[in-house]
This record gives sequence, C-alpha cells and structure tokens, in this order.
Amino acid sequence: MREVLGRFTTGYAADMEKHTDSGDEQRSVNNPVMFLFIGDKAKAAVSAVSDMVERKWSNSAGVMYVHVYANEPADKANAVRFQVDGGGTDRKRWRQELHASFCRDDRKLMELNRTLRAVSSKLSEFGRLYASFQRINVSVVTCADDPCNVLVPEITLLTKAILGASFRIVQVDLYALIKEKTGGEEFGFSSSVSVGFLRELNYFQNDRYRYEGMLQVTEDGIRLPVEHAGPLFDLAYLLSDKNERGVIAERSMEENFEIICSINLLKNREMLTDYTEKNDIYNNMQFKQNIMSDFGAPTFATAGFSKIKRPNKAIAATVVHQAFRKITRKLKASASVDMRQVVDKFGLSPAAFERKVNGLMPDDRRIEEMCSLMMQKVSYDEIRTGTVREAELKLYGNSAEAFFEKNVAVPSREQLASYRAIEEIRAGVGHIVADPLYGLYCAFDWMEEKNGDSNLFEEIRKAMKEINRQLEAVRDELESLYQGQVEHQPYARSRLPFQGKANLAQFTRYFFQEVYGRKYRIVHLDLSLKVLQAMETALEDVHRELRTKVEEMADVERCLSDYGQLSIREAEEELGKNIELYYGKVVDEGMAELEARRGGLFYFEDRYIGNVFERLEQGKAALLERFIQFCSKEILSSAPFRLSFEDELLQRANVTARYEHRDVLTKEELFGELYAALEEQAVIHLEVYNYTHKNRYEEKYIFGDFYSEFVTYAFQFDEGRRGYKLGCVHEKRSSGIEKLNMMGGFQINDLLYVINNKKYYQSYLDNGFCLHGIAESELPDL
Repeated sequence: MREVLGRFTTGYAADMEKHTDSGDEQRSVNNPVMFLFIGDKAKAAVSAVSDMVERKWSNSAGVMYVHVYANEPADKANAVRFQVDGGGTDRKRWRQELHASFCRDDRKLMELNRTLRAVSSKLSEFGRLYASFQRINVSVVTCADDPCNVLVPEITLLTKAILGASFRIVQVDLYALIKEKTGGEEFGFSSSVSVGFLRELNYFQNDRYRYEGMLQVTEDGIRLPVEHAGPLFDLAYLLSDKNERGVIAERSMEENFEIICSINLLKNREMLTDYTEKNDIYNNMQFKQNIMSDFGAPTFATAGFSKIKRPNKAIAATVVHQAFRKITRKLKASASVDMRQVVDKFGLSPAAFERKVNGLMPDDRRIEEMCSLMMQKVSYDEIRTGTVREAELKLYGNSAEAFFEKNVAVPSREQLASYRAIEEIRAGVGHIVADPLYGLYCAFDWMEEKNGDSNLFEEIRKAMKEINRQLEAVRDELESLYQGQVEHQPYARSRLPFQGKANLAQFTRYFFQEVYGRKYRIVHLDLSLKVLQAMETALEDVHRELRTKVEEMADVERCLSDYGQLSIREAEEELGKNIELYYGKVVDEGMAELEARRGGLFYFEDRYIGNVFERLEQGKAALLERFIQFCSKEILSSAPFRLSFEDELLQRANVTARYEHRDVLTKEELFGELYAALEEQAVIHLEVYNYTHKNRYEEKYIFGDFYSEFVTYAFQFDEGRRGYKLGCVHEKRSSGIEKLNMMGGFQINDLLYVINNKKYYQSYLDNGFCLHGIAESELPDL
C-alpha cells in the first residue's frame, strides 16, 4: 500500500509542478544560451540542467547543450556529445596525457571544430526565439575532481573563437562543482585532482593569463591559432555539496544545478525597471567590480538557492486519508439499523424462516397418504380399550413407522445434508454489503456480539431456544397421546355395534393426523433447529471473514494516516502547518457539495468507489487505488487545489481562526517564517575559511510576483539596514517562491576545501603524479 501511495503522491506532486509551472508566467532568456559540460562526472548535470530549462523556460528549444566526455556520455537526446581520448590507464600521468593527446591529435581537433561549428550554426537558426541576438552566454560546467577538466581552457577558448564568428559578444562563465562527500575509496586522488584544478583556475583567472594555441583546424587539416589575454572566464562560480555551515545536505548537488539555471536566467533575462526604485536589478559588471580584490588577485563567486513550494505530496496523501475516513464513517453510520430489518435481510423472520424449512421438508400430504396403508385384520373392538401405541402395533406393526421414516424423516435429512448454509449466508451478506444503505460495517456489526446490543447470534439463539421448547412440548404431547386409550381419543365414532368398521376408519384417520402429524412437526422442528445451528456456524465463519475485511479497512486507514503524517513531517515546517485541519475541511465541503448534486450514496456506484467489500476482495491495494482514482477525479481537481501559492498558504495558516478560534498565525508572522525559511535554505554552497564580513559582497534575488504581498513584505523586512543588494525577478508564479543568494570576493586560498586537501595534492605531486597539463612552474603557489 505504501508503494501505491508513494507512486500516487509523487506523481501528483510532479503533475502539480508541471501544472503550476505552466500556470506561472513562463520564463524566457533574451540572449542565446549554451551549456558546455566537460567531463564524465558532469553527466548528471547535463540531464538535470536540461530538464529544468525545458520545464521552466518558454524558449528552451533554443538552448544548446554540449557534453565533452571521455567514457560516459550524457543520455539526453538534445545534448551534442563529443568524445575525447581518455588519456590512457596510468593514473600518474592521466591528466597530463589527456591534455597532450588532445592538443596533438589533428583528427580529434578537426572533429571537435566541426562539432562546435555545427552547434554555432544551429544556434544561428534560433534567432526568432530571442529578443536579442548580439550576445551569447556560454556556461561551462565541470566537476573539480574530473580529470577531463584539464581541457577546460582549450575547449573553452575554441568554443569562444568559433562562436565569435556568429555573435558580437561571447560571454563565458564557469561553474565548478566541488564534491566533498566521498565514498572513501579514492578520496586522495580525487581531492588532489580537485585542488590541482582549482590551482589552475586561479591561474586562468589572473589578469596576466595568456594563451596561444593552434586549436582551430580546417577540413584540410590546416591549423589556425587561438589567442586570448586576461581572465579566461567572465565569472567563475564555485559550488560545493557542503554549505558554508559545513553541512552536506541531501539534495545539495541538485540545488547546485538549480543555481546554475537561476544564475543564467538572472544574467540573461530582461530586467524591467518600472516597478520601483527599491528593486535593485542585476548588473553583471557591477557584481564583478564589487567582488574584485584591492590588489588584483583573482576572486571567485558562489551562491545559495532555496525554493518553497506547495507541499503537494503531503496534500495528496491527506486528501485521500480524509476522504477515506469520511466514506468509512458513512458506512459505519449504516450499522445502526432496527434488528427487525436485520432479521428480515438474513431470512430469519418467522414467516421467511418457515418458508425456508418448509422448502427442505417433504410435503405434509405424506401424512394423508399414510391413511392408505394396509392394516392387519383387526377389529375396532380389539383396539378400543388399548393404548394408542398398542393400537398402532396391532394395526400396522412397523409399517407406519417405516413409511414415515422412508418418506418424511430420511428425505428431510437428505435435504439438510445438501443444505449449504455458508453459501446462503455469503450470498445474503453479499447483497447486504453491496447495498449502499447497509454495507460492510452494517453486516459486521449485526453479527458482532456486544453487551446489551441485539445481534444476529442472539436472535438465532432465541429462535433455537423457542424451537427446543416447542420440540419438548410436542414430544410430551406425542408421548401422552401414545399412552392414552383409544376410546378416550376425541375422534368421531358411533356407539352402535354394527359401526365398528366405520369407527376403525375414523380412528386411523385421527391417528395419522394427530400422532404422525406430531411426528411430522417434530421432524420439522428438529430440521429447523439443525438449520439454525448450520446458519450459526456459517455466520461465525462469515463473521470471521468480515472481521478480516474490517481489519483490512483499518489497515488501509492506518497506512493512510501514517503516510500522511510522514509526508507532513517531510514538508518544511511552515508549509506543513494545518494541512490536516485545512484539507479536512476542504474535503468535507467538497464531498458535501458532491452529495448535494449526486445524492448521499453516489460514492458506491461502480463508476466511483463501488462496492467496498468487492474492492477489498481484490486486495487492500486495489481498494486504495480506487479511492485514489476517486480523489484525483472528484476532489483534487476542484478549485481549492488551484489556489496560488500565497493564497493557499494564507488560507491554511488561518483555518483555525475560521473554525476553532485558537491561536492564529497572522499574515505578518507567516511571512516572517516564510522569509526566514527562504533565507535559511539559501545558505551559500561553499565553506570559506576566515572570510570576514568586510570582504564579503552579497546580492539576493527573489523569483516571484513583485506585486505580491510576500515580496512587498520581503523588501520592507530590513529596509534601511540591510548589508546586501536585494532584487526581484518578476514572475507571476503560482507554484511557489524561489530565492538566489549570490556571494563573491573570496580567493582560492580562502577555501576550507583547499586548506584541508592541499596535503593530498602535494603528496601526490611528491610521489610522481603529473596532475597538470601545463608546467607546474607556471602555476601560482597555493
């Protein structure tokens, strides 16, 4: 069941994200954008970044993705892939050989030239998708511990040179992903490669950096130079899976991919300026200047990202739970029915039960037929003074008893043997549980033995007790009749001596009616008793089966409750507030409206929930899936689930004011918690050592509706005393709020990662590992 719930809630959350994203003001970038992923370890970034862009940017069709790899290509259909030589198997010279083989392999360079020119041509076809086509932004994404990043300068500069033929401005940024969480197997080598790359990056970003190489290759194998002077990248962002508090969050790398997309949007989207002077729009040149060091050393940037969205998974689980509870309560309410109705439903009313037993008994005309039995040659005077039992023996011997046994007693026993009480009870219960006026709990409750309450077992036992009383009385009557004298019996007779034959005939008719009539009644009562005993046994079996179903219903509700609680706990604290209370009311109101339109029992029609018992027969998961289908179609599609992010959050926060008048979270308190949560989660994704506030430059951007109440609150929150620049990327969003915190001004030597892993890097160099593609003497010291 948990798997069913998991698939449903995850699917609902994904569908709602698509729906709300489509309802958002679609993002678009003004300038062409290209993502250049370098290295096998950037494979995950290719899929994640392209998926995010496709989902959120209206002109995502004009974005190009290029993956340069050694052994593991990205599996995205929209990514252009290019394989480089892996550099051999000797790890000591891996990076060095990779760089050397790339630079000297004319065939590979020609192929890369051809690939990048094809990309440039393709980008040129997307002019109609962009507001401006003068500038292209290239985002180079690589993992610091990937040996392939030794080719970053060559691939970057070749890409820039080729794109420069089509675009007036080619702006290139680097996003270096640092992975500090390791499995413990290759931490030494990977840490050394990472530190080596960061040392190279420090060299590439220096104002004095120069490059000249024969990288452009024509189809005829003619090489042309590529030259560059100054920092390799416009801005270099370092993003780690450990944040500045030293914590490695579960989704930290996924958040890094979100950061890459958000920074690209921030830098490439037209920022309207007519909102208010309070909204500081992003200015790339200004940001670069503000993070520069006073003495010209290369400085770097990083960022943090947070998004708070409607907790759709918890909402979906809660709605199904609340609907299940409501329908279960409706089923349980049917259990309080007059016992006379219950007796009738199970065929236990006096008339119905009499018909049932009569159907198992031979016809009572068999008693009349006994009057035709052959008698012994006995006169009336011979039996007149004797007992009725003696008269039977003289008249019929054992033939009357044998006839009765053969034609009444034996057939009744045979009928009883073929009587299938369990099938009859199951069929009866089936009709009851299928009837929405009664249902599963009704059938179960009627059988449940509870102190002071009537139930079927009590009714059966009352009937059995009454039949036993009647049986004893009839047997006493029969015995008394047998012992009575013939002449004292109340049958019509004549006193005349010549009427003996007529008197004998009158007696035998009386005898069969009274004696064997009572014997027939005894068989009937005994059969009734055995039928009741069979029904009692069958009811016990069916009651056990029903108890299993009732327990399964309880299991389903318990699973829904536990899963809902877990989903709520997984939601952020401010987003999990009042989910059960608010959506319990929403479900109640929605189902009341449905009942008003379709009737109170519409749930149990086949096209909705149907017969709960039959669904349970197919398994608890089948029943749960039916409830999920019902909730998806009839409840989750209604208006309360299409509220904007802010409206839904406000409605949920204040539900107690409308219904229970308890302590209410005011709008300001709610916004305060929301703002604090956004800031808390947007913590910078890099741990910088001893980085003083004096050198720290920050800019923070909210992605949301600038005119919304929350964004207004955010701009007023610390107005006049904030030490950072605050802006808003205006989007009419219904899905949630996002925040991007950008920070820069630190140097490579300020990174705690470099400080802690420098020893591995130096030890590997000392042990003969060649970790660079250029001479180590050219690189600045760490």
